[in-house]
Amino acid sequence: MAGFITALRTEKIGAQRWLLIDDLIYKSDILKGRFLISRGFQTDLASIPRVFQGILPKTDLYDAPAVLHDAGYGGALVGVADERINLVKQWCDRIFLEAMLSCGVNKFKANTMYQLVKAFGRPEKHPLDASRFHYGDE
Repeated sequence: MAGFITALRTEKIGAQRWLLIDDLIYKSDILKGRFLISRGFQTDLASIPRVFQGILPKTDLYDAPAVLHDAGYGGALVGVADERINLVKQWCDRIFLEAMLSCGVNKFKANTMYQLVKAFGRPEKHPLDASRFHYGDE
């Protein structure tokens, strides 16, 4: 069954920026594998325009799926053999939907967010850069 194997633990480090303080591991059914987002990864959580934040708050049950999606767009997913995995946009968006549903986000909200990232998400314009990830003095 798809779902997060570890809990999301972040620290707020800026107005719209959070630092992953523990590794986050997700098991996907559609991609048939486990994916790791390493501690030190920086995320903006859900990239929801202000106009929609009344009905889709910046943070909610979809926080961990948003980190997974950001890592997919930022080229920061690692597979079980410690290899970096570069997913195409279509699979980043689909795993986001799967992860939201596995976290208990209701189907209407999950599908709405999926359709929004499918239509407007642009990995090449995403502000996260996997080459900058660090944690503390490491």
